Amino acid sequence: MILNNIFSANGVSSISEWFKQLWEGLVSLFVSGQFPEGNYVVTSFLGKLVIALCVAVPLYIIVKVIVKLATLKKKNISPSTKTYRNFIISVSKVFSYCIIAILFLSILGLDLSGLSTIISSAVVAIGLSLQDIISNFASGVIIITSKRYLTGDYISLNGNEVEGTVRDIRILDTKLLTPNNIEVSVPNSILVSGKVSNFNVMKYRRIDLTASVTYGVDIDAIKKILLYCVNTQEGVNKDMSITVFVRSFSASSIDFGVRCYVPTSIYWDVTWSLNEKIYEELVARKVDIPYNQLDVHIVKDSKVAKPITSDIKDSDVKVASQPVSADIDRNDGNDKILDNLLDNFEKSSANLVSKIKTGKKKKKSTK
Repeated sequence: MILNNIFSANGVSSISEWFKQLWEGLVSLFVSGQFPEGNYVVTSFLGKLVIALCVAVPLYIIVKVIVKLATLKKKNISPSTKTYRNFIISVSKVFSYCIIAILFLSILGLDLSGLSTIISSAVVAIGLSLQDIISNFASGVIIITSKRYLTGDYISLNGNEVEGTVRDIRILDTKLLTPNNIEVSVPNSILVSGKVSNFNVMKYRRIDLTASVTYGVDIDAIKKILLYCVNTQEGVNKDMSITVFVRSFSASSIDFGVRCYVPTSIYWDVTWSLNEKIYEELVARKVDIPYNQLDVHIVKDSKVAKPITSDIKDSDVKVASQPVSADIDRNDGNDKILDNLLDNFEKSSANLVSKIKTGKKKKKSTK
């Protein structure tokens, strides 16, 4: 009753009439692009809000449904297609939400003529404060276009600083799943500027192992054993290069290198299995495997020092009553020199006095 009075005061006879005008306005909006003149719904802010919601909410739901359908897992999809799809979906979703927001504000009757000026000013201000975000976005575009890596590739950054399987390439960052089952988000700018190693680009990957044996073995025999291990190992590509060589001479062992190629997908499985096979073959053929050891030499008939006896009595040994000071007086040398000068002066003066006295006595006697 109250609502009917409110609508009647504004030129609408009832709620049903108000919804009828709302429906006519929506139909006219989508058919001719404008509301019919004289429609009360257009002049009411409440009506504009309802219309804006009626337009924005369905569009938002449609975008969500499209994104959901586009991100459904599909069989027989290539990694490159999946990477492009995820990136395009994330970018399109952001732009769609921006368009819906602008449409919502325009239906409310807000003046958007100065929106371009506001947006340009905001872009400059945001560009200065969000340089990293813009850099990450541009780097994401570079990653997608250059195909440095794709979803599902195993990569490492800057010498295994960060490594893992690429799960998703997004607008600003890339998600990696580490071997420890930890999800790591790496900014795209770091992946573009850093050194990225992609282990899935090539179909085959080389295994490089080291087998150490003691000195004195037959080198050719060890090579044959290692070649046998590689040739009988399941997963090794026999058509590609297989190499066994002497890698180096260590302190206590001869180090042999073993190289062969296996499919990238089973690299680690073949590596671990080949290590076990080499060890079992060396042990079965009684080849000594060196390890760090310490050689202890025992000297036989060693001479033991006999106790020393002395017939010197304690009374014959003079012991100083006071300990000798270890401190050295820097003035000791100067004092000794001064004492010597004084002694010499006294002796010379005494001789001079005695000569004078003897001279006087001789003069008296002559007189």
